[in-house]
Amino acid sequence: MVAPSVEYYWPTVIQGAQTAIAITGGRLLLRASSYDPIEDRRRTMELLDRGVQTLLVAPTVAGRAGIDLLRWLGGLSVPVVLVERLPPPELPTIPLDAAVTDHAIGAGLAVRHLATLGHNKIGLVLSSESPHSPQIHAGWRSTIAALGLPGTGIPVLDVPPYGSPGWSRAADDVIDQCRHSDTKALVVHADREAIGVLERAQDKGMRVPDELAVVSYDDEVAAASDPPLTAVRPQKHRIGVLAAELALARVGDPVDRPVHRIVLWPTLTVRESCGTQPIA
Repeated sequence: MVAPSVEYYWPTVIQGAQTAIAITGGRLLLRASSYDPIEDRRRTMELLDRGVQTLLVAPTVAGRAGIDLLRWLGGLSVPVVLVERLPPPELPTIPLDAAVTDHAIGAGLAVRHLATLGHNKIGLVLSSESPHSPQIHAGWRSTIAALGLPGTGIPVLDVPPYGSPGWSRAADDVIDQCRHSDTKALVVHADREAIGVLERAQDKGMRVPDELAVVSYDDEVAAASDPPLTAVRPQKHRIGVLAAELALARVGDPVDRPVHRIVLWPTLTVRESCGTQPIA
């Protein structure tokens, strides 16, 4: 398995894959990459040199380098399963299995929850470095439109990772735009950024959830926030299990098995950061 990280998000996915493979008596060999197509290819070649029977890969898929990498993966002699990645429109028929989360649906769950509480201005804050941000943005946008809520005049911002240079200024900008636009609800990706925005709002005298409701996207550490964050949770462990099962099935039937693309919905866990009653 080639994973882009062994820290945030990915450990649970890796554990799921490891569990499924161990049941069969197999062994998962892991290489950590770094969201870089050259590094993805290098790490994959290391595993091929070790004689692996199949590959689980979460490659970079954007841009020309991403397309070239996917074409290369599609031409390998061992089965390849994409994990939390789908080929771009430029490669509509590349025969690669995949197990992915529908992050657009997840964003829609967050927006609809806030709407049921009476919020008609729901902003969006995205981690600028996350490959899932475009899908979350698309799901937020389509749900806002479907509910007839305003899509302009509210905060829609990309922010640097929590704690990085520029984070404090970006967090202040989020709060200032919320106040200026009278936006009282936000969907924030990911947990660290959501906790940071929540804390910054409190530092500036805003009451959560009365003056600002927050839904986090990821649910890694959202429950430990003060107050605990309502959060969308991708089913990471299940994604890892399903990806491994796809790979094992492909090894057993390399010729006649059709391409499988499995899509899981995230779930929404309601906590205190949004309140439980419709707003006045």
